[in-house]
Amino acid sequence: MKTVYLIGGTMGVGKITVCQLMKAKLPNSGLCMSRLLLTKFFQ
Repeated sequence: MKTVYLIGGTMGVGKITVCQLMKAKLPNSGLCMSRLLLTKFFQ
């Protein structure tokens, strides 16, 4: 089973840093930074 983590928050709180750390520690993981992806599925 696959798990998807959605990281959100205001500008400057460290979302990208957290995502990069998670990508480094989780095997077979990826990082997708797309507002289009989020707005398409979560309107």
